[in-house]
Amino acid sequence: MPHTDHVRTPEAWAFTDHEGRIESASRGIGTLLGVGGLLRGDSLVDVLPLPRKALQFDIDAALQGWPTTRTMTIEAPGLRERKVRYLVSRALQELGSGL
Repeated sequence: MPHTDHVRTPEAWAFTDHEGRIESASRGIGTLLGVGGLLRGDSLVDVLPLPRKALQFDIDAALQGWPTTRTMTIEAPGLRERKVRYLVSRALQELGSGL
């Protein structure tokens, strides 16, 4: 039987506006997604390896108050394939709401 190692990575998070543009994020989000240099204003929607239709469903549901979770597989050059579970929920902040 092959041996498999389960690797836990630090929690990665990002707060975005309603269109999925990053407002703030943890340092680990770029590493987790296999992209470097994510900055405020970058589109998180463009770097998540999901069909846009699925992601838009998750965003619409979260904006209506129904948090959604999904498991996705991330493949990036030079990195092992990773299964990641993510949560999209509405975030209420001082300056308004976001995801």
